[in-house]
Amino acid sequence: MNNNAKNLPETDPKGYGPKKPEILNLAKQAETSMLKTMLAGDAVNGHFEYLKTGRMRFIGAKDGGENLQKLMPALENLLRDHASVIPFFCHLCHHGHKEIGEEEERNLDGYFFREGTPVPEGADYFDILTEDIGFGVYLTQDVNADWDKRYTQTRDRILGDGYPVPYPIGYWDSVAKVEEASADRKFVFGIILPAVIGRTYDAFLEENGMQ
Repeated sequence: MNNNAKNLPETDPKGYGPKKPEILNLAKQAETSMLKTMLAGDAVNGHFEYLKTGRMRFIGAKDGGENLQKLMPALENLLRDHASVIPFFCHLCHHGHKEIGEEEERNLDGYFFREGTPVPEGADYFDILTEDIGFGVYLTQDVNADWDKRYTQTRDRILGDGYPVPYPIGYWDSVAKVEEASADRKFVFGIILPAVIGRTYDAFLEENGMQ
């Protein structure tokens, strides 16, 4: 399965990649500074690390816009007691843990929280079953232009290290969206992908009743 994932066409975004994101000016300056610090060593090739997240719950709005703005105070309040190890405002794409093509693509804007976090009225959520992520952080002047390349770079780093990315069942992906990061109009963004570490992809599916 993992080998099949490696051979998927790079030009097929439906096959193994998310839609291109839009930059939302909702991230706090502290988050921007944190990402810039990560990039300090190698801004050209970016920064990559694995993070142990445990199971998480992503809470936000599927239609963004006015509904998202109304939810932001409640989401920020939840962050005080229920924040995950990923502090950034993010865009999430998922397929309901079903096989891609079997379930339609769903998109949310919001935050990652710890498993079981209460969901505010009017919010949408998605429970993350994977417990580890590969996190690539990159600097760009055009997120849309660099998106596919950086997504592929992050995915291939995980696969190259011998870890499955759960696909086509259990797949999700996310991007950390931040504000303009410097005077020369460069942006920092993060690609967040699930990694199955410490067990096989089949074992992950079996333990979550997806096989």
